[in-house]
Amino acid sequence: MGVRTILAGDRRWEVCGEAANGDQAFEKIMELGPDVVILDLSMPSLSGYEVATAIRRILPSIKIIFFSMLDTPIAAQTIGGDAFVAKSSAARDLPLALERVLKHGGSARKTM
Repeated sequence: MGVRTILAGDRRWEVCGEAANGDQAFEKIMELGPDVVILDLSMPSLSGYEVATAIRRILPSIKIIFFSMLDTPIAAQTIGGDAFVAKSSAARDLPLALERVLKHGGSARKTM
């Protein structure tokens, strides 16, 4: 809910889906085909790492932003993330990360 709140005030982004766990996230990603996925590293059932690995195999063009309470940007980027945002600085850094990944990846606007 916090991510939706951060992005809701900005018309550049459309939040097309949310998930409570990794299994749901993967299913919704396959169903909705977002341009960017914001993945919590510590999701139940499948972790953000596991979901990202599956996404990279099946839909490699989707941009992935890892989101975590832990400060692990290097670890997150080594498994194929396009950006990392710490939850403690999400209000400031999440819109910047979205801008950065979209700037390098085209004009995508649909976020999950």
